[in-house]
Amino acid sequence: MTRINRGLSNYVLGRTVAAVADIERAKAILRREMITGEIKLRCDDEGRLNLSHKDISKLAGRHWNFLNAVKHKETTKVDVEDFLKWLHEDFERLYCQSLVRVATINGDANATDTQTELELVKAELERVKAELAELNVRHERVASHIHGWALQLRSARAEIRLLRSEKTPTVVLLRPPKPKPRANH
Repeated sequence: MTRINRGLSNYVLGRTVAAVADIERAKAILRREMITGEIKLRCDDEGRLNLSHKDISKLAGRHWNFLNAVKHKETTKVDVEDFLKWLHEDFERLYCQSLVRVATINGDANATDTQTELELVKAELERVKAELAELNVRHERVASHIHGWALQLRSARAEIRLLRSEKTPTVVLLRPPKPKPRANH
């Protein structure tokens, strides 16, 4: 029997530990989103949360099929699927009542009683996109002014350099004036 190089063994073990830590980090992100309500942004058009182990692998920065590897299929994948089951149940319990047709919460005059919370979030997203477009236009205008000023400054500095090279400063010695002779009276 051949022995595996200890350095190689430690490297592989470190890779596995790092991968599991990435998966745990992704799960923590989803828990935080559940608490803040941001997880609703991961819903489909009907307001259902459709997360699978593939989504957690992607969120962890791994290949979408990462958890189907031999090393993780019986351990980490089972843990992730249990977590997803809990997440879906918690989502149903916390947010599905609010996804039923709701009246406006923030008193938006354009909203009606028949809008879902998902529709309200989409409308808010559209407002934010419009505001972003307006801010980008303002940014472009300011950047254009700054660019013009930078060109003027560069031109003025070039003119100053040119004037300095054309006329070198001359040194003028200043002597005190000669005293006038006094008249003797």
